[in-house]
Amino acid sequence: MQKAYRVFILILALTMTTTQAAPLDGRGCALDPEHYQHEHSSRAPNSNTLGPRQPSHMPLVISTTSVLVSRTWGVTLQSLLDNGAIKPFEDVLVNNDKKVFDPEINDIEFGEEITEGVNNHGIWEVVSYRGQPRDDLIAKFFREAKSEEYGEVKALKMMNLLVESGKTMDPQPLRKSSLLPVIIMKKKEGITCRQFIENSCSKDSSHSQAQGPLLDWKQTKKMMCKQAAKDAVKFLVFHDDNSDQNGLVTIDEGSVKVELVDYGDAYMVIDKSIPEETFYKACIGE
Repeated sequence: MQKAYRVFILILALTMTTTQAAPLDGRGCALDPEHYQHEHSSRAPNSNTLGPRQPSHMPLVISTTSVLVSRTWGVTLQSLLDNGAIKPFEDVLVNNDKKVFDPEINDIEFGEEITEGVNNHGIWEVVSYRGQPRDDLIAKFFREAKSEEYGEVKALKMMNLLVESGKTMDPQPLRKSSLLPVIIMKKKEGITCRQFIENSCSKDSSHSQAQGPLLDWKQTKKMMCKQAAKDAVKFLVFHDDNSDQNGLVTIDEGSVKVELVDYGDAYMVIDKSIPEETFYKACIGE
C-alpha cells in the first residue's frame, strides 16, 4: 500500500512540474498556453488568415488525482462528428465541387501581396475585377487544387463570401508564370487577434478606452467561438479553427468585434437542430 502511494505521489509530482503557465504582463494581460507555446516554438507561425487547425498538445492538470490529458477540441465536437451532425467539407464534396477551379479568370488585376502563404500560395489585394476598380476583394492562391481547397470554396459560397473561383496567372513577377488555382472572395476588415492582443497588452502602448477594452487571448477566443457558433446556425458552416491569426478585430465606438477568416478546415452542419450553445462549447473546448 505504501509503495503504491509513493508511486501515485511521484506521478502527481511529475504532472505538476510539467504543466506550463502562461506569463502575465505588467497590466495583467495574459496569453493562454496554446498561444504562448505557439509564440515561443521553433515552428514557423501560420501566415495571416491562413493555416490548418493546429490543436495544442500542451498538457493540462484536470484534478489532483488525475494524470495529464491533451487538450483537443473537446468531447462535444467529437460527439458531433461521431454522430454525423457535422462533417468536414472535404467529405461532402460532389462532382461539381471538384470543377470550381476549371474556369480561367482573365479580367483581374492585383495589387500588393498581403501575406505569403504557408498552406497556400499567397493572398493578394484585388485592385480591378471585371473592368471595375475594387478595394473590397482579396485573392487567395494555391499551388494545386485538392479536397481542402474544393471544400473551402464550398464553405465560402455558403457564407456568402465567395465572388469567384478558377485559375489565373501567378501575380508574383519573380516566380515562374503559370496558371494557379485562385479564390476571389470578399475582404474583411481588421487586424489579427494576435496583433490586437500584442498592441493592447504592450507595456509601452498608450491604450485608451476609445480603442476598446483590453483583451487577452482567452477572452478573444471566446469572442471567436461565439461568432463561429452564430455562423454555424445561420449559414450551416462551423469554423472552429482557433488560430489567433484566423480572427480579425475591429473596434466601433469602443466595442470590439471579431470576424472569422480562413475556412479551409471548416465543417458543414448536417443536423440543423443543433443550438448555438452546443457549437460554442465544441469550439471553446468545454
